Amino acid sequence: MGKIKKVENIKGHMTKEQLSQHKDAEKALKRYPKLNFEPPQGMKGKAVEEWNRIVPLLAENTPVSELDRTLIEIYCNAFAQYKLCEQEVNHDGVVVTSTTGTKVRNPYIMEEHEAIKTIKVTATELGLSVNARAKLELNNAKTDKPSDPFERVLSGG
Repeated sequence: MGKIKKVENIKGHMTKEQLSQHKDAEKALKRYPKLNFEPPQGMKGKAVEEWNRIVPLLAENTPVSELDRTLIEIYCNAFAQYKLCEQEVNHDGVVVTSTTGTKVRNPYIMEEHEAIKTIKVTATELGLSVNARAKLELNNAKTDKPSDPFERVLSGG
């Protein structure tokens, strides 16, 4: 996903066709149902906290819609799972004693790693990672640069 530039904020030379395509894309993104800011029913604790933290930020900076609700929910639940596992590992340590009395790797570590994988995938899809935002900004910078060499000279680029 990620931040989409409004047509009026795009600098540089664009053909009428390119401007038209940008305007059409901008209009199309507004046709999707707006995201309901209320957390999904049944969501609890850290997941709700994360929902309340990221949904306003997403709505402000991206064309997020109700269609993205499940992906955001998955991200928030994975985040809550990660925090729970992190807490358990911090409390019990990396190695724990099994019911048979042997030392074993804390099972919460594996669960924590699974939550991290889910967080990484969904965060990238939602534009929540540094790399995802950098790619979007790089694409925006490409759009900002005039394509005509003479225009670039005139614009100081």
